[in-house]
Amino acid sequence: MFNFSNLTFTRFIAAFFVIIYHGICLGQKVPFFSSEYAFPFFIKGNTAVLYFFILSGFIFTVNYAHKTLDIKKYIVDRFTRIYPVYFFGIFLVTVLPIFSTIVSTGFTNVSLGVLVKALYGYLAENKMGLLSNITMTQTWFYDHKYSINPPNWSLSVELFFYMVFPVLFFTLRSRLEKINFNLVLISASCLVVVMDLFSKNYLRFFSTPLGYIQYFVFGVVVGLMTVKKTYAEVEKFRNYLFFIILGLLFCDIMFLKSYINSQSNVFYVGGFLLVIVSLIQINKNSLLNSASFRLLGDISYAMYILNIPVIFYIENLSDYKVAESSGLFFGFILIRI
Repeated sequence: MFNFSNLTFTRFIAAFFVIIYHGICLGQKVPFFSSEYAFPFFIKGNTAVLYFFILSGFIFTVNYAHKTLDIKKYIVDRFTRIYPVYFFGIFLVTVLPIFSTIVSTGFTNVSLGVLVKALYGYLAENKMGLLSNITMTQTWFYDHKYSINPPNWSLSVELFFYMVFPVLFFTLRSRLEKINFNLVLISASCLVVVMDLFSKNYLRFFSTPLGYIQYFVFGVVVGLMTVKKTYAEVEKFRNYLFFIILGLLFCDIMFLKSYINSQSNVFYVGGFLLVIVSLIQINKNSLLNSASFRLLGDISYAMYILNIPVIFYIENLSDYKVAESSGLFFGFILIRI
């Protein structure tokens, strides 16, 4: 019997890697994570976003494998789960000019007119970015992909996945007995390689949700395989996947020296799939399924969406000598945990 609840905590781990990556990229000198030993590891933290995409496809599939999909309930559930926190992140960034103005005066009296002027100036300068973020369409417009609250781009991609999932899932499920899972996974892997090779030349296209659909497909296909296959067959697939990753690592060390040190994502995708198929086979009474670990997994979405706005506010306090930036960022991480 598979135990899917073990995967909840992995969302926290992925979110933690992304948060550290954001902190490093924005110049936060976080103890240990910015050290010469940890930096090369955590600077790749952005690839953890791909895990969110794969996991979404997988969880959606196993959740709806034996259910009739109520489209109305499906839409409401998705909206209520992601949009409130998503919109709150936009709100925090939008009112940042007001906060910055207040901090710059040393928290002394500031006229309402000055605050309104600061807010109006920001809205006038970022109106298209704000509109695309509110409508979750920013990844379709290259110039606005990372506008307002940068982590929002991945939710724009997820929205596209949510729209595609019912069609993709039920098309595949109706042909479940005819699917050659190994062939589909190999094809998806080749697609990742091809997209990696051409992404720099066609950056605007591959920055849209269409450039990330293959990761969602990975999750859906492995989810369907889990539903269809027996425990022993999934375990066999896990071992098969493990040796593929070892083979990639061997090739990297001996010949290519490129997978880990470049932007190619095949190695990471294989690792993410191995994590999923391994953890679902662990006993339900494991530490991963404890209440504390599940709670961390549950709050990981808010951590991920709000970490950049929090860093923006921390930097404002630091700029005006209210507090030391890196210390506040490290404190934020501890508080979230």
